[in-house]
Amino acid sequence: RRLQEYIRQEYQNSDLPLYSIDDDFVNGFEIFLRVDKKVGHNATAKMMQKLKTATDYAKSHGMIQEDPFYDKKITFEDVDIPYLTLEELQTIMEKSIQNDRLRRVRDIFVFSCFTFVALTNVCLIINKLQLYNLSKHAF
Repeated sequence: RRLQEYIRQEYQNSDLPLYSIDDDFVNGFEIFLRVDKKVGHNATAKMMQKLKTATDYAKSHGMIQEDPFYDKKITFEDVDIPYLTLEELQTIMEKSIQNDRLRRVRDIFVFSCFTFVALTNVCLIINKLQLYNLSKHAF
């Protein structure tokens, strides 16, 4: 989406041919993200990394001749991620929630906190269990 916004703003077009992606395009896109859209360093780096993956693919398949990232280094800054304290987790656990769906979300979150199972994995497990129960009751 941000790349489309950049192309519309800079080139007054909805699309560009691959060969027009050069180092000026890459530098301009990075400035667009940081200055115009005020995107943080790591989010900008992630978007640039995705663009680099696409241009690497294009170069390896002969769609473009030059690597527009040949002199560009993508770096990420270390981020200090705060963790919930036991008191904060206790507050979440004791919170009275009337909505069934939100109560389930809270319970899954708390489960993942105590088991160290990633939320996405818990959701996959739940989906598999639901599919298993559906197929078991179908017969």
